[in-house]
Amino acid sequence: MAPLASSPALQWINSVDGQKPASPSVRRMIRSQAMSRASAERRGKAKNGDRNLRQFPIRYRSLAPGDLGTGAGHDQSPTGGYQDEGLDPNKALVRWSAQPKPVQADAHGTVLSALPVWIPASPVSAGYGAMRIRYDFDVLDLSGLAPLHISPATTQPIRERPSRFLDLIRSRQWSYFSYLPWLYGNTTSLDDAICCVAARVRQWITDPGRPTDRVLALYAQAVRSLQRALDDPAQRFHPDVLCATQILSIFQMLDFESHSDVMVTHAAGAAALIQLRGPGRYQSNFEKALFLCQVGPIITEALLSVSPCFLEGPAWQSLFEEMALGKSPLSYFCDDFVKAWACISCVPGLFCRVQSAIGDISADSRATQGRLLRHVLELRARLMTLAGEQDMLLSDPSGSAQEPFLLLNEAQSGIQYDLLGLYATNLIRLERLVVALQPSGSISSEENAQRLAVQILCMDHPARAIGPRTSSSLRFKMYIAKATMATREEWRREILCRPLGEVVDKEVFDHWVAAYTKEHTR
Repeated sequence: MAPLASSPALQWINSVDGQKPASPSVRRMIRSQAMSRASAERRGKAKNGDRNLRQFPIRYRSLAPGDLGTGAGHDQSPTGGYQDEGLDPNKALVRWSAQPKPVQADAHGTVLSALPVWIPASPVSAGYGAMRIRYDFDVLDLSGLAPLHISPATTQPIRERPSRFLDLIRSRQWSYFSYLPWLYGNTTSLDDAICCVAARVRQWITDPGRPTDRVLALYAQAVRSLQRALDDPAQRFHPDVLCATQILSIFQMLDFESHSDVMVTHAAGAAALIQLRGPGRYQSNFEKALFLCQVGPIITEALLSVSPCFLEGPAWQSLFEEMALGKSPLSYFCDDFVKAWACISCVPGLFCRVQSAIGDISADSRATQGRLLRHVLELRARLMTLAGEQDMLLSDPSGSAQEPFLLLNEAQSGIQYDLLGLYATNLIRLERLVVALQPSGSISSEENAQRLAVQILCMDHPARAIGPRTSSSLRFKMYIAKATMATREEWRREILCRPLGEVVDKEVFDHWVAAYTKEHTR
C-alpha cells in the first residue's frame, strides 16, 4: 500500500473570526485530512475499484460466465421473437447490446467486464425510462387490460362512468405489457404505439374527454408507422408489429367518438395478422403472451359474426396442446384456460353450420342435420368433461355454489369466475343447438340452458366484489344469459309443437342470436 501523503500528518488552520474558511483550497485540505484514514482503509480492500454490484439487479450477479457473452436470456428466436426465459421485465429497464464484449468473471462467477456493456450508467435517461418521464405514465399499469376484449360493450361502462377505467388499471398482472421496457426502442411502430397510448391515458386521467390535438397527432403517427411495417414483408410478421396492433386498440377504447365498426375492424385486423403469422411463429414467451391475449376476442368475434374460427384447425389445436403441456407464460391464463379455448374454438364453426342447416330444405338436409347433431353432442360431452375435471360448479345455482370461489384470493377467484362463465355460456350455445336440430324431446336441453343462464346472472354480484376486470369480463357473458331467458317461451313452444324429425323455426333461432349480438355492438 502506498504511503498516505508527503504532507505533514497534522496541519494547523488559523481562523480569525471563528467561521469556516472561505478559501476553497483550505476547505479542500480540511476534507482531505478528515477523510484520509477512511480513504486509506478503502484503498486497502481487495475489491477497491470494482463496481458497486448492489446497485444492479440480483440476476446479473448470479449469471454464469458466458451467459451474457452469448446473449442468453434475450436472444432472437427462430421466428423473430425473443427467447426470454427466466427474466422479469418488471425488475429492470435494460437495453441489450447487439454485440456484447467478451465476458470475464471472478472466482465466484460474477460477471465483471460485461456489466458496463449490459447496464447503462443512467437507466432512466434514455429509452423506456425517458418515455415514462416524458408522458408521466407507465404503460405497465395497463397490463390488466391485456386479456379484455376491446369492443363497444367494453367502452360503454367507461363512457357512463369514467372512473371505472382507473379501477381497471390499478392492478398489474403478467402479460405482453411486461416485455415493453426491453422492446422499447427496437421498432418504430411499437415505439409510436406506446407513446400514443401513454399520452392518451395521461391526458384522459387529467381530463376524460376528447383527445387533444397533440394526442391525435401521436395516434396518426402511430397508425402510419404501423401501416408501413405491415406493408414491409421484412417487418410484417415481427412480434413487435403484432404488439403495436394490440396496444392501439386501447386508444380506441378511450376514444368515445369512434364508431363501433372501427373497433370491429381493428379486432379483425389483429386476428388476420395472427392467422397470417401461422401457428409456428409463437415460440417465445412474448409471442405466446400476444397470442393468448387475443384468443378470447378472436373466438368472441367469430361467434358474433356467426362465422367459423380459424383456431379450430389442426395446426392451431396442436399449438393449444403444446402451450397447455408447456405451462402458460401468463399468470392469468392458466392451463385450464388453454384447454377450454382449444375446445371452445370449435363452437363458432359448428354454430355456423347448424344455422345454415336449419334453413336448408334440400333432400339430403336430414342426413346433414343428423351428422351435425352428433357433432354437437360430442362437443358438449367434451366441454362438460373439461368442466368436471376442473371442478367447475355448474349444478346448483340456487344454493351456495358460488361461495367456494369467494374464499380464494382475488386473482384466483377472478380466474375461476371467468372459467365458470366461459363454460356456462358455451354450454348454453350447445344446448340450444341440440334443441334447434331436434326440438321434439329436447326439453331437458332447454332446461339446462335456462339453468346455466340463471347461474351466470347469479355471478354478477360476487364478480363485482372481486374486481372491475372480472365484472367487465362477465358483462359479455350476461348478454347471452339474458337473451336465453328472454326467448324461453318461444323455444318451449317449438319443443312442444314441432313433430319428430323437424328442426326449429329459423326465425326463432335468428331472433335468439340477434338478441345477444346486438348488445355487443350497441
